[in-house]
Amino acid sequence: MNLFRRRKKKNPPDPTLTFPQTIELIPGELSVEVFLHEVQIMGTNKQIPTVAYLSKGLAAIGQKEVFFVLKNEEQRYEELPPEPIHFVNTIYAYAQKGQIVDRGDITQFGARDVLGWKGVIYVSPPAHLSHLFPDPCLSVILLSASEVQVIQEVGAMRILSMLGKQFAYYPFPYWSDLQRKELPIQQMMQQSVLGHMKCLSIGSAHLSLSRNRIRWTAPKGNVPAFLTMDKLSTNEAVALFPSLDPQANACLTYSFDAPENGPQAISPPGGDGSVLSGCSLMLVAGQDHYSSKIVEDGFCLMLTDGEWEDFWQAFLNERAVSFHTDQTYSFEMTWREAGETVQYQPKGEMAEKAPIHVDHIHLLTDEETVEKNLDLNNLSDLIYTLEHAIITSLEAYPEVSGRLRLSITLHPDKEVELDLASEGFEQADDCLQAVYDALLQIEAFPSKTDPIPFQVIVNVRNQS
Repeated sequence: MNLFRRRKKKNPPDPTLTFPQTIELIPGELSVEVFLHEVQIMGTNKQIPTVAYLSKGLAAIGQKEVFFVLKNEEQRYEELPPEPIHFVNTIYAYAQKGQIVDRGDITQFGARDVLGWKGVIYVSPPAHLSHLFPDPCLSVILLSASEVQVIQEVGAMRILSMLGKQFAYYPFPYWSDLQRKELPIQQMMQQSVLGHMKCLSIGSAHLSLSRNRIRWTAPKGNVPAFLTMDKLSTNEAVALFPSLDPQANACLTYSFDAPENGPQAISPPGGDGSVLSGCSLMLVAGQDHYSSKIVEDGFCLMLTDGEWEDFWQAFLNERAVSFHTDQTYSFEMTWREAGETVQYQPKGEMAEKAPIHVDHIHLLTDEETVEKNLDLNNLSDLIYTLEHAIITSLEAYPEVSGRLRLSITLHPDKEVELDLASEGFEQADDCLQAVYDALLQIEAFPSKTDPIPFQVIVNVRNQS
């Protein structure tokens, strides 16, 4: 069936379908809203016309709603493509049986396809479009047979970052272009170093490079049960596949059809690459000393056999471990309790020695909500501004010491709740009032759709 009919350049006819429209699949239980949507290409005035399908009713049976966007540039519909609607019906049927899909999952189709494509990957929808869909929701991206099959071997982030580079959209396009060029999977499988490694997907983990430090962080309870030390050999390199780090403002990618270009990065407009997300963490033993480097679209740790043992013992037991060097990139692995609020802690000599410094920050909501509502680069700037205001306001009180606890909630309407508590500040009411007055002068930024509460813990040491 010809799903799209080309329109003529001159005197285009009026569309034969009207939008938006709602298609009832199961009256009162399941429907699909279909509407026209324009994709704004980052950093340009270019817009891509698309048609979007949004399910309504999946959440009632425990499945996140799905958001399906199809490119419709210079084309018109004379009949609505039914495949996305059938796809929603299928998701509903499987969810009723307890087969739920979530972020990072893939579905490979059998003999039948969807609009000529053989599979899909489910990803988080773009936060800037949160007004279009309910929370939680999944974007659905169509893949070719080779693309969906290879994800188990190279990780989802590699495929997504390659799509991001192809469409110049960070971190990856949330729409499906039915006429897009298939990714160079054959060249990748022939050239990639991952073909010589044992590969494991840890989709709840994050991997990034910032300030010459590679950082791997993950919630506890996500180590594969089958993985034990006796299955890890220093003679076999290993690659771990994470998901996109929500703190990142750039992501590594690699062109296997133009390997001479080496590792590259995609970023949003204005992104400075200060936090660079990686698509894989590669580990190689048998080295004389620790070193690290960027390889393809990931980071490679070159370890001694002892460091290899230390890494995997820490990984399997979900403990922290770190390796340091002045020559390349240091490495740090941390874990948090499942369901624990996200905590960020400044590192380095200055953070540890400064008389007044932010000790740590607790984000008092789940990571997905934080990612959807906040630009963490803006949050970092806000924390720096808070710290500077406290330092300035305490210049007249060098003898005080203790701990400050700032409880802050950012709201979508720009309202900011601020509460200040202290420990150890004896007979220092004037001092605390000065800090509070200084903090009230700071202009914070709003969250996007949900209130975001967090706490900032600041240590103050006697400077007299």
